[in-house]
Parts: sequence; structure tokens; C-alpha cells
Amino acid sequence: MNIKHKVTVRNKGRHTGIFILFCLLGYTWVTSCSPTAPGNTTYLFAGTYTGSGSNGIHVYGFNNNTGVLRHISETRAENPSFLAVSANGRYVYAVNENNPAGELSAFAFDTKFASLRFLNKQSTGGGSPCYVALSADGNYAAVANYMGGSLALFPIEADGKLGPALQIISHRGKSIVPGRQEAPHVHTTVFSPDNSLLLVTDLGTDELYAYPIVQTGSSIRLDTNAWIVKTTPGAGPRHVVFHPVLPIWYVMEELSGQVAVYQYGKQKAILVQTLLNDTINPPGKRGSADIHLSPDARFLYASNRAEANNIGHYAIDPQTGRLSTLSYTPTGGRKPRNFTISKNGRYLLAANQETGDITTFRRDTATGMLTPLSATKRISKPVCLVWYGGSRY
Repeated sequence: MNIKHKVTVRNKGRHTGIFILFCLLGYTWVTSCSPTAPGNTTYLFAGTYTGSGSNGIHVYGFNNNTGVLRHISETRAENPSFLAVSANGRYVYAVNENNPAGELSAFAFDTKFASLRFLNKQSTGGGSPCYVALSADGNYAAVANYMGGSLALFPIEADGKLGPALQIISHRGKSIVPGRQEAPHVHTTVFSPDNSLLLVTDLGTDELYAYPIVQTGSSIRLDTNAWIVKTTPGAGPRHVVFHPVLPIWYVMEELSGQVAVYQYGKQKAILVQTLLNDTINPPGKRGSADIHLSPDARFLYASNRAEANNIGHYAIDPQTGRLSTLSYTPTGGRKPRNFTISKNGRYLLAANQETGDITTFRRDTATGMLTPLSATKRISKPVCLVWYGGSRY
């Protein structure tokens, strides 16, 4: 069925007309756009929880000089709570965080109108998928299924569409926190910078799984004989990021509120440092969330929810990868589930899920310090922010 949608086009700030956009297999509402994005503007994609104000994935234009966000379009998708964007910017992949039948959806991105067109979707083989990452070559997507404790690997076709899952791997076990660790809960699936490993966090079992990536003919598979790293009981490993040069993992532990630093080598990893990121909430009530490096890998940032609602800021030792605490910055909203740093390193944007807003901070590239800007963009339940062209860190 063809659905007609009204589109407003703006050129150099002047209204030039209204026309009808026909969408097949999807719904896109474009509020304003330019035929091409200005040189000082890039696109930002926002994933949301739907059903209470948002219809799906939002596209914004972001001014790299002023830090101002401008809403451009919204595309219907059910609970697109985590997004990944191809390196060439042509495709966007979104988990549909539903339980028990989770899905992964593929979209093509139209740069002329800054809107998304639905391509296809595949079952993730588990419930509540909460994370998706793309391989360095853009040929594969890996998804974490929180409910059921499994991960899935998908091939990506030349036209951006998803093939059926190549592998679905289930975890077993539990840990010590009642109500949170009664079963496996896979939370992230991150490809290593050299594409040799898929690093997986399991919040439910307090484990990190490093799956070697094996080439098999024209495809890849994950070696199920993963090497497993046990975290501190009750830590709840949630998100993880690789250092781009050093053999270091930085792990955001949701339940302990700590950042854990691991040095890894051949089929082993050693815990070398832990720092308390959530210094406000008491043990048992912490809810740390996201973690990212600055583009130059000189600083690390990690967010806290519950009553903290801030972002910790750390200096990274260029030789060892160890961290030194520098500051904590309130996000200006509640429940900062996700945040992102602009590719030029000059801005940090936080998605405050509970208060329904995106707050923007100017970032000093020399010191890493954050200064809030006055502009706040309202959006219902934002939970993921990803730049056009994706990001490795």
C-alpha cells in the first residue's frame, strides 16, 4: 500500500513549497530539509522507545559550528533502541527491542531529503535485542539479545539488506544480584578494531566473551570456543569500548557503577584498574550506562543514571591506557542511557531517556572539559545517538 506524506522543503531558510512523498513499506515524516547538507552540518540519528510520543527513528541536522540540532525527519519503527550506521552513511540498522520476538531492521538513508526508507528485517532469535554493531568492512552485523542471553551474527548484502542469521549463540549461567542476574543477559557485541574478535558483555553472568572471528570461504563465523573473562561478582558488565591502538578494553559495569580497565593478549585479559564512576548512588542502586572515548583517544567518558544523572570524565595515559579521574558533569536531564561525541571532538550530546531530551555540551578538545549549551532538544524517550557515517568509538 502506498502512503502519502506531506513534506516541507526549505532552501536557504525560505519556504519553497510543499509536496507529497510516497513511501512504500515504511512511514517517514519530513519536517524540513535541504537538497544537500551544508558543509558545516552533519546528520545525527536518534533511536527511541516508541508508544508514548515517538514513532521511531529521528534524523537531525547538527551544526558543527554552533552545536544546534535541527529536526528533519522521523521514520516509523518499533522500539528502535539501538542503531548502527554504515561507514559510507548509506544504511542504518536498528534493533526492534521487543520480547519475546526481537528483530533487526535495515533502512536506506536518502541524503537528499535526510530520510530513511525501510529495506527489510530479520528475526534476532531472541527477545529484547539491545545492541547492534557492524564489522569494520560493513559486511556483517552482530546483535545482543538481552532476554534469553544470546547473540546473533547477520550478513549484510550489497544492497544493504540483511540476510538471515548466520549464527545464534546462547549463553548459560547466572550471578549474584537478585532480579538482575538470574539468567544470562547479553548487552553488547563489539567488533575489535582489527576485526579479529567479537567482544560480548553478559550482564547476567558477570562475564566477557571474546569470540575469535574465523574466515570460512566467502563468509565468516564466530568460533564458539570463546575465551571467557570473569568480572567481579555483581559487576554487571554493560558496555565496552576498545582503545584504538593499545590492547585495552574499557568496560562500563552497570550494577557496580565502576569502569574496569582490562589489558588483553592472546586468549586472555587481565584486570589492571577499576574506578568508581557512580559516586552518588549507593551500592545496589547504581545504574551506569554508556561509555565512549574521545576521537583522539586522550579522554574517556561514562554515564550514570538513577539519582546521579551525570557523565564521568577521565584522562587516558597514552602509554598504559590507565585512567585518571578529572570531573563529573550533570547531563541536565534524567536517565542518560546513551551519549555520543561529535567526530570533530568539539561536542558531546546526551540522550536523557526519562526527561525526554537531548542535551548538548561544548567540549574543550585540549582538556576534555564539558560546558553545557543552552539549547535542549525535546524528544520522547531518546535512548541512542549515532552520527552519519557511524563511529568506531
